[in-house]
Amino acid sequence: MGADVERSELKDGSIYTGLEGLLKMLRGVGNESINEISYSIRIGQQAGYSFFTGIF
Repeated sequence: MGADVERSELKDGSIYTGLEGLLKMLRGVGNESINEISYSIRIGQQAGYSFFTGIF
């Protein structure tokens, strides 16, 4: 099911496919993991910045 969602997002050509998938997954985890979600978002932002820096 998750793989299907990722594939459909890739077809849309979204640059943020990975981040959107991550956020959807984290929303399903629940409020008890807010600290883990914040940590994952920070890591994702760092990875995104290096990714965009490499392209441009």
